[in-house]
Amino acid sequence: MNSSTETESNKQTSEFQKNLDILRQVTFFSGLDLEPLKVFAYLATRERLKPGESLFKQGEQEGQFVYVISGRLAAFHNDGGALVEFGPDNYFGFMALIGKSPHLFTVTAEEESIFLTISRERFFKTLEQFPGIGTRFLVAVSEAVGNWERKALEKGAAGEQHVGVSLL
Repeated sequence: MNSSTETESNKQTSEFQKNLDILRQVTFFSGLDLEPLKVFAYLATRERLKPGESLFKQGEQEGQFVYVISGRLAAFHNDGGALVEFGPDNYFGFMALIGKSPHLFTVTAEEESIFLTISRERFFKTLEQFPGIGTRFLVAVSEAVGNWERKALEKGAAGEQHVGVSLL
């Protein structure tokens, strides 16, 4: 093995290990056994956006999980300003892995950003390989939606009527 091949191999091993470490921190993946977690870490890709470039646009249906490693991404409706920003260690898009609903927001880089992604296609291929993990994901999604609802209801202004998403 020559030095350039060794360097490339070390880079791939290092990136795989970093992906594995990242996924261990994410609620939806952290409870998995090591083997399926390794598969997700291997299938995950790292992407980079320059300021102003879009990750996806409102209405598109490409499902992917996104974990921001560096930089800042902003989500906004096409008719308004930024609704939420995602910085390092923030993640989103887990529900997009499961369903095929169109994106409700456009996500654009506010500054140069590097992020980890897992596509819906790769997610489902891994579920086929490890069918038992599907239930764990459903439980994690249910808990996340419940937590989101509690926070949204707690933040509601007095006199406003709020209905949680699980009621719908």
